[in-house]
Amino acid sequence: MTSSDIVNLVGLGFGTIGAVLLAYDVIYGAGKRFQASNLKIQLEVLRGTRKLSRDTIKNLPSNWTTAEKDAELAKEETVWGPQEASLQAKVSTFYPKYEDRVATLGACGVMLIVAAFLLQIVGVVLHGRGH
Repeated sequence: MTSSDIVNLVGLGFGTIGAVLLAYDVIYGAGKRFQASNLKIQLEVLRGTRKLSRDTIKNLPSNWTTAEKDAELAKEETVWGPQEASLQAKVSTFYPKYEDRVATLGACGVMLIVAAFLLQIVGVVLHGRGH
Protein backbone atom coordinates (compact mmCIF):
# COMPACT_ATOMS: atom_id res chain seq x y z
CA MET A 1 0.00 0.00 0.00
CA THR A 2 1.46 3.30 -1.06
CA SER A 3 1.41 6.58 0.83
CA SER A 4 -1.17 7.95 -1.63
CA ASP A 5 -3.49 5.02 -0.82
CA ILE A 6 -3.14 5.70 2.90
CA VAL A 7 -3.86 9.41 2.46
CA ASN A 8 -6.92 8.58 0.33
CA LEU A 9 -8.20 6.09 2.92
CA VAL A 10 -7.79 8.62 5.73
CA GLY A 11 -9.64 11.16 3.59
CA LEU A 12 -12.48 8.70 2.99
CA GLY A 13 -12.64 8.02 6.72
CA PHE A 14 -12.87 11.73 7.49
CA GLY A 15 -15.60 12.12 4.90
CA THR A 16 -17.59 9.26 6.38
CA ILE A 17 -17.34 10.61 9.91
CA GLY A 18 -18.27 14.08 8.66
CA ALA A 19 -21.37 12.70 6.92
CA VAL A 20 -22.42 10.89 10.09
CA LEU A 21 -22.09 14.12 12.10
CA LEU A 22 -24.20 15.96 9.52
CA ALA A 23 -26.88 13.25 9.72
CA TYR A 24 -27.22 13.56 13.52
CA ASP A 25 -30.24 15.87 13.40
CA VAL A 26 -31.98 13.74 10.79
CA ILE A 27 -31.63 10.68 13.01
CA TYR A 28 -32.25 12.18 16.46
CA GLY A 29 -34.11 15.42 15.70
CA ALA A 30 -37.65 14.06 15.63
CA GLY A 31 -37.20 12.34 18.99
CA LYS A 32 -35.69 15.42 20.59
CA ARG A 33 -38.49 17.64 19.24
CA PHE A 34 -41.00 15.14 20.67
CA GLN A 35 -39.26 15.26 24.05
CA ALA A 36 -39.32 19.07 24.03
CA SER A 37 -43.03 19.06 23.13
CA ASN A 38 -43.74 16.50 25.84
CA LEU A 39 -41.99 18.66 28.46
CA LYS A 40 -44.04 21.69 27.40
CA ILE A 41 -47.29 19.72 27.67
CA GLN A 42 -46.30 18.40 31.11
CA LEU A 43 -45.64 21.97 32.26
CA GLU A 44 -48.99 23.22 30.90
CA VAL A 45 -50.87 20.36 32.61
CA LEU A 46 -49.06 20.94 35.91
CA ARG A 47 -49.77 24.68 35.80
CA GLY A 48 -53.45 24.06 34.99
CA THR A 49 -53.76 21.53 37.79
CA ARG A 50 -52.06 23.84 40.26
CA LYS A 51 -54.33 26.75 39.29
CA LEU A 52 -57.40 24.56 39.79
CA SER A 53 -56.06 23.36 43.14
CA ARG A 54 -55.29 26.89 44.38
CA ASP A 55 -58.68 28.19 43.20
CA THR A 56 -60.39 25.31 45.01
CA ILE A 57 -58.51 26.10 48.22
CA LYS A 58 -59.31 29.82 47.94
CA ASN A 59 -63.03 29.03 47.46
CA LEU A 60 -63.36 26.61 50.37
CA PRO A 61 -66.56 27.07 52.41
CA SER A 62 -66.80 29.82 54.96
CA ASN A 63 -66.21 27.41 57.85
CA TRP A 64 -62.53 27.46 56.78
CA THR A 65 -60.58 30.36 58.25
CA THR A 66 -58.25 32.51 56.19
CA ALA A 67 -55.31 31.08 58.15
CA GLU A 68 -56.36 27.51 57.30
CA LYS A 69 -56.73 28.39 53.62
CA ASP A 70 -53.32 30.11 53.66
CA ALA A 71 -51.79 27.04 55.30
CA GLU A 72 -53.26 24.80 52.57
CA LEU A 73 -51.98 27.16 49.86
CA ALA A 74 -48.53 27.11 51.46
CA LYS A 75 -48.62 23.30 51.59
CA GLU A 76 -49.61 23.19 47.91
CA GLU A 77 -46.74 25.50 47.05
CA THR A 78 -44.29 23.40 49.06
CA VAL A 79 -45.33 20.20 47.28
CA TRP A 80 -45.81 21.42 43.71
CA GLY A 81 -43.83 24.66 43.44
CA PRO A 82 -40.37 23.05 43.18
CA GLN A 83 -41.63 20.55 40.61
CA GLU A 84 -43.05 23.34 38.47
CA ALA A 85 -39.81 25.31 38.71
CA SER A 86 -37.77 22.24 37.78
CA LEU A 87 -39.99 21.48 34.81
CA GLN A 88 -39.84 25.12 33.68
CA ALA A 89 -36.04 24.99 33.78
CA LYS A 90 -36.03 21.83 31.66
CA VAL A 91 -38.43 23.36 29.13
CA SER A 92 -36.41 26.54 28.76
CA THR A 93 -33.03 24.79 28.34
CA PHE A 94 -33.75 21.44 26.65
CA TYR A 95 -34.26 22.46 23.03
CA PRO A 96 -31.66 25.27 22.95
CA LYS A 97 -29.04 22.80 24.22
CA TYR A 98 -30.03 20.36 21.49
CA GLU A 99 -29.86 23.05 18.78
CA ASP A 100 -26.40 24.12 19.99
CA ARG A 101 -25.24 20.52 19.82
CA VAL A 102 -26.62 20.07 16.29
CA ALA A 103 -24.88 23.26 15.13
CA THR A 104 -21.57 22.17 16.67
CA LEU A 105 -21.73 18.66 15.23
CA GLY A 106 -22.78 20.02 11.84
CA ALA A 107 -19.85 22.44 11.77
CA CYS A 108 -17.45 19.63 12.70
CA GLY A 109 -18.99 17.46 9.99
CA VAL A 110 -18.48 20.12 7.34
CA MET A 111 -14.87 20.65 8.43
CA LEU A 112 -14.20 16.91 8.27
CA ILE A 113 -15.68 16.67 4.79
CA VAL A 114 -13.54 19.60 3.61
CA ALA A 115 -10.49 17.93 5.17
CA ALA A 116 -11.48 14.68 3.43
CA PHE A 117 -11.55 16.40 0.04
CA LEU A 118 -8.19 18.02 0.68
CA LEU A 119 -6.63 14.71 1.74
CA GLN A 120 -8.02 12.97 -1.31
CA ILE A 121 -6.58 15.69 -3.54
CA VAL A 122 -3.20 15.20 -1.84
CA GLY A 123 -3.55 11.44 -2.35
CA VAL A 124 -4.25 11.90 -6.08
CA VAL A 125 -1.27 14.25 -6.44
CA LEU A 126 0.98 11.78 -4.60
CA HIS A 127 -0.27 8.94 -6.78
CA GLY A 128 0.37 11.00 -9.92
CA ARG A 129 3.97 11.52 -8.83
CA GLY A 130 4.41 7.79 -8.42
CA HIS A 131 4.82 7.66 -4.64
